[in-house]
Amino acid sequence: MKKQFKFRTAAGFLAGVSLLSAVLLAGCSEERKAEVSAETAEAGTEAASEAGVWPGDENRIVLKLASTLSPEMGALNALGEFAEEVFQKTSGRIDIQIFDSSSLGDQVDYLSGIRQGTVEMCLLSTAALEAIDPHFVIFGMPGLFTSAEKVNRFYESGICRELLDEFRQKSGIRSLALFHDGIRNVWLREARVYRAEDFAGLRLRIPTGVRIREKEFQALKAEVVPLPLSDCSAALQSGYIDGLENNVETIVNSDMLHQIHYQIKTEHAYSTLLLLINEQILMQISENDRNILTDCARKYSEVAFRQYMEGQEAAYRAAEQAGIETIEPDEKEKKRIRELLLSATKEMLEDIFPEGFYEKVDAL
Repeated sequence: MKKQFKFRTAAGFLAGVSLLSAVLLAGCSEERKAEVSAETAEAGTEAASEAGVWPGDENRIVLKLASTLSPEMGALNALGEFAEEVFQKTSGRIDIQIFDSSSLGDQVDYLSGIRQGTVEMCLLSTAALEAIDPHFVIFGMPGLFTSAEKVNRFYESGICRELLDEFRQKSGIRSLALFHDGIRNVWLREARVYRAEDFAGLRLRIPTGVRIREKEFQALKAEVVPLPLSDCSAALQSGYIDGLENNVETIVNSDMLHQIHYQIKTEHAYSTLLLLINEQILMQISENDRNILTDCARKYSEVAFRQYMEGQEAAYRAAEQAGIETIEPDEKEKKRIRELLLSATKEMLEDIFPEGFYEKVDAL
């Protein structure tokens, strides 16, 4: 069985069929109404099949997977292959439908949806998870993760396994795999930044619901503006924000690419994503299919990691070709910026973790 994979939008195909039926039925005789109902029922079946839903097939499980990423990004490409392989290996019993480019809302919406079971799966930044579990602040601590390899070591460590297991028990959400979003820098429309003081007064977008980013840039006296990623292009164009902090792949695969003129290479944090699933829904899947799902998640996490490592140089090159100038503070100033960020955020750890936890993770 071969599934032709495609990314999806949130268009409600059944809603469209229902609307068509209502229009056609208006003013019809009872006999004609019966005929139209039969016709629209057949149309509904065809539309449902096109969307990956087979009415009446009790063995088929459809899992919506939401992401803010665009189809061009490596992690989403890997997830497309993941969905296709799961479909094939389960003989179509598990159909993962990927809704990309924030078509089901932003990360706050995904977090709410996956807890309620209205969105079965999502690819969510670890920073967004701070909203329901402050322990995830460790993933975003300034200067803690300076390489992809170190992030991988942490994710596979007993420290992280314990954190994720406690999170699963409290929230009913399981992490299936780690994906990389990369080193975060500051991207600006007009302003140049060479020193920590140059951030003062700049209106910088940060992800919604991420306290650690708020504390970081408030320490640099910037004005933080929480916004969904999907709103950033319009906010830049209108001058509502001066810039944002993010990874290079997100910038070059968005409409923001030609609105930004400067990359400030702060390398202040490393961004990671987790592939999450509602635990209750996962446990309703047969053990065999559940194993297929989890094994494929790990496999395509590794595929995405290789693609990420190969794609970083190309992404920075694309930014340069688009005319974005890179400004890299000297090592002394970069260290000072990181120290300011760390001093503003490290107090968050003291209320969450035992003494020495940061150092323990840093030593991995």
